[in-house]
Amino acid sequence: MTTLRIARRRQGLKPEVLGEWIVRPDEYPESPKVAYIQRCLAEAQTEEPDAGWTLETRGTEVSWHPIQV
Repeated sequence: MTTLRIARRRQGLKPEVLGEWIVRPDEYPESPKVAYIQRCLAEAQTEEPDAGWTLETRGTEVSWHPIQV
């Protein structure tokens, strides 16, 4: 399973998380759930263009890391 989240990094603080979802590998990248997550990310980026909202996934070497949308 892949866990996706929309988050923004804040210097010296824990990341602010807008939402977090469990996505199965067969659902990524083309499923209604992933499309919904991408719409949420686009809305957050539109509302706060300078906030630095990104889509992140869990990794094996690093806890969370950004992924390309």
